[in-house]
Amino acid sequence: MEAIAAFHDHHGLANPCATQIVRVAIDEVIHIDAPRAWNREDRVLFASLDPMVRDVIARREQERDVALRRLQNKAAEERKALANGADKSDGNSGNKEVLQNVNS
Repeated sequence: MEAIAAFHDHHGLANPCATQIVRVAIDEVIHIDAPRAWNREDRVLFASLDPMVRDVIARREQERDVALRRLQNKAAEERKALANGADKSDGNSGNKEVLQNVNS
């Protein structure tokens, strides 16, 4: 669609992709679901948006979700590495429990 629009714009012609009939046809062919985390009211509003706008929103939400999961996994790995490092550097982790019991 972008290529068709660019071709028509380059030649100074009307963009057929901007017409309502083309957008309705695209909407029938390409089904774009609202982001999973959105509530019901927002999903209804999402469904009323132009298909091109829905595509951009859905793509950006997917990119955000992937980046968030990647960062969550990285943070979990770093917490695990820190915990393993603390256990190894402590050496006497059993003594810690004994001292805590004595102090209480």
